[in-house]
Amino acid sequence: MNYSLGNMLGGGMIGGLDPSAKAYINTIVSAGATVTSTQRDAINTFYKSAKTGGYYNQLKRFYLPIWGIAAPNAVDLITTTSGTFVGGVTHATGYIQGNGTTGRFDIGVSPDTLGLVDGSASLSTLVYASQVGTGFRVIHGVTQSSPTRKILRFSRNLTTTGFEFGAAASNASDVNFNGIYIGSETASNSRYSRVRRSGGVTSLATNTSSSTGGYPTINSQVMAANNSNSFANYSADQIGSTHIGLAMTTSQADAFTAALKTLWETCTGLSLP
Repeated sequence: MNYSLGNMLGGGMIGGLDPSAKAYINTIVSAGATVTSTQRDAINTFYKSAKTGGYYNQLKRFYLPIWGIAAPNAVDLITTTSGTFVGGVTHATGYIQGNGTTGRFDIGVSPDTLGLVDGSASLSTLVYASQVGTGFRVIHGVTQSSPTRKILRFSRNLTTTGFEFGAAASNASDVNFNGIYIGSETASNSRYSRVRRSGGVTSLATNTSSSTGGYPTINSQVMAANNSNSFANYSADQIGSTHIGLAMTTSQADAFTAALKTLWETCTGLSLP
């Protein structure tokens, strides 16, 4: 069964939904998405799991761009506000894909505004299929040089000078970095990066070197990097979800990525590599 906006707003058969789930579904349906009963139940389960699992409040912005249409793809599951797609972006069933030269998603808010501070930050992205590019590219990131702020982006290594998650942005020859990547700074000297694939979770890197300076005051981007309000390092990878938020412990990160895997696979009919 598919649910129309009238079903959603009127309560009807979905009166037992978690309020946050109901608000999100109402918003994306009004934006043009079609939500089946299976998808509705999966979304509801995700919200309930996030709240009972203790990581819901860590998710300051979380996007699930699986609906094949720009407007519902831009909706944040936490606040139901929307970011903005810019340039060449394909909206497929299950993912979005930039064209590698102009396509990006501006989440419309900065890490600093969202409350990310030294010792509390997290970032994740679900990469369904990576693409061979022509150089270094970023799947979610922001860098601010004036005034200097910590780097917040997925890239090849955790560094001692910036907050960069390991092995999740690709160079030209990288074609095997599919999965759900997540990283977190749980203290100014404690950062980690992990990836979930079909076989489970792998720890990619940890870093115990001190890193301070606060997070950028300019908007984070998906499928590109915001380098002090100049956009570069465009990605053509297929993106199924992304979030930015406060610190998660490794156990919270593992629970979140497990719930996200179930949500994404159930709603799309696709399988995480």
